[in-house]
Amino acid sequence: MMRKITEGMVLLGSSIVFSVLGLAPAVAYATLLQTQRDTSFTLNFGPDFSQAQMTYSNSMTVTGAGSFGTSLGFNYVPVPGSFVLTGDAQLGSGSLPNPLPSSLPLNVTGDWRFMYQTLATPVGPSTNEQNHLVTLPFQGFDALDLVANPFGFLDPGGTFNVSVVIPGNFSASGAVAGGHELVNINPAFSITNNFVYNASTNTTLFSATDSNWQSPAVDLKLGLFETPTSSVPEPASGVLFGAGLLGMLWVMRKRRSATIRS
Repeated sequence: MMRKITEGMVLLGSSIVFSVLGLAPAVAYATLLQTQRDTSFTLNFGPDFSQAQMTYSNSMTVTGAGSFGTSLGFNYVPVPGSFVLTGDAQLGSGSLPNPLPSSLPLNVTGDWRFMYQTLATPVGPSTNEQNHLVTLPFQGFDALDLVANPFGFLDPGGTFNVSVVIPGNFSASGAVAGGHELVNINPAFSITNNFVYNASTNTTLFSATDSNWQSPAVDLKLGLFETPTSSVPEPASGVLFGAGLLGMLWVMRKRRSATIRS
């Protein structure tokens, strides 16, 4: 059995360590299969995008018997102490180090999950992480870009589900307040929810799936648009302002006429 090792992983088999170079090393205990991966990006932000935060969670469904070791790589801008590991996965070191190293040895024997949180960063060199948020102005709007490129932890032929949960209504298309733009997604993934707003939860959902995964990365890029960066008066405000200006001119004219008479 051959297994793809991706997403910053290396496979630890006996005393041999395989590096992540697109290789598919043989595994002696490959009766354990990872048949489904569910990945979710849950966004959270306040009145604007400056404090945007993303929770990146993954659930791997494992079938068969046996175990395999991996090294889970970390290449992101984290919220300190945000990493959580659950399910049937044990740390190779026996404890969760703080701060986290560049990779974390794991031993997996069944269904397992991991999750962490990451903060939005302004445009700059720090935005090269595999999964990240970026805040930036765009066409007069405050914009938030999500770049997500999860891959791996799945055997070929398995099902890869990915979703993005956004607070508020971002179902409108294009650069408008409350709008969205889908920049890219790997064509191997079929869109199952295309920025669908749920009024009961006040969230917008984007989701896609690849039911016959053959090692492609999701390569998801999307943008959200919120409050305009430049203030434009509402029509009603403009009418009131105009009425006030006319009133001021009328008062000034009355005073001038009174002065001339006196």
